Amino acid sequence: MSNAFKLGQIKICVEKILNKHSRHINDLKNISTSHTHYTKLRAAFLNGFNWNIKDTITIGFIGDGSNVPRKTYDELSNEVDIEGKRLKLDPLQKIVDSMSVIDGIKEIIKQRIQPIVSLQFTYVDDYNDAKVRIAFDVNDGAWAIIGTQCLDVENNGKPTMNLGWFDVATTLHEMGHVLGLIHEHQNSRDNPISWNKDAVYRWAQSDQHWDKETTDENILQNYPTDQINGSVFDPLSIMLYFFSPELTTNHQGTRQNLRLSGYDVKYISEKYPGGAMSPEEFYLKAYNETLQDNINQSTIDLNSKYPITPNTIFYGTIVIISVVSIIILIILFR
Repeated sequence: MSNAFKLGQIKICVEKILNKHSRHINDLKNISTSHTHYTKLRAAFLNGFNWNIKDTITIGFIGDGSNVPRKTYDELSNEVDIEGKRLKLDPLQKIVDSMSVIDGIKEIIKQRIQPIVSLQFTYVDDYNDAKVRIAFDVNDGAWAIIGTQCLDVENNGKPTMNLGWFDVATTLHEMGHVLGLIHEHQNSRDNPISWNKDAVYRWAQSDQHWDKETTDENILQNYPTDQINGSVFDPLSIMLYFFSPELTTNHQGTRQNLRLSGYDVKYISEKYPGGAMSPEEFYLKAYNETLQDNINQSTIDLNSKYPITPNTIFYGTIVIISVVSIIILIILFR
């Protein structure tokens, strides 16, 4: 019997910002970005916190992760999304099931991150010497410092990432933060998600044990467009979490994604060019699917779930008219 994701079953991670940067970033999030139309955004990186193209990222482990709960390939393969569709698993999950948590993390980075970036990942025995320090506190959820902010964390054994549970998808999501990616649902270019704020606050308090401030910072507040770097909203992104339709005013929720999308791979590769494999080669090898097929599916899902509205057409028309008017004025004054 298949199990569908329900509100009480999903855990989402906290997007960690260092105190020295939090005021600046929260001020940015509070800038009004409300519009009634939307342009779409994919694979959004937070500007100013990306690694240099050929940086070496050292990783250390605080503990061995043997205490954290795990979900297996067989368990995940029985789950379906809110539309009754079977979730697409990362086949690497089956391999990782037989590994220790630490060996599993190393395998995920080796097979899913390293091939598509010019960055190098090495592991150190003393986590105090590491740039990325991964802890396994079951009471601290899942979170990661975004991008190079981890370099500003006091190097006294404090973690820069925590895995309170372990599976391939969660590890990929948190490594996305390490690379500088933000949550997909906090993309700001007129984000298509229409939140029912009261419902979100109730759910976050009940299921995630988050107060209003934490909920605002991790779900409702968006980054302004000039602080992020990306393209269009991707309903298949590993950086997007499941949100039930009852949390939105238009009853259009989002699905849980358990593997990298075509756009995830494309934009990570473009941000850190020089990986051993092209995005196309990687996607076919990893998922037995062409990169373009997945990108096409993302567009189909987006258009079916968030169709163009009259407001979108209206504002698009205004933009076209404005551009044409400017061209005419330039011609006249010449």
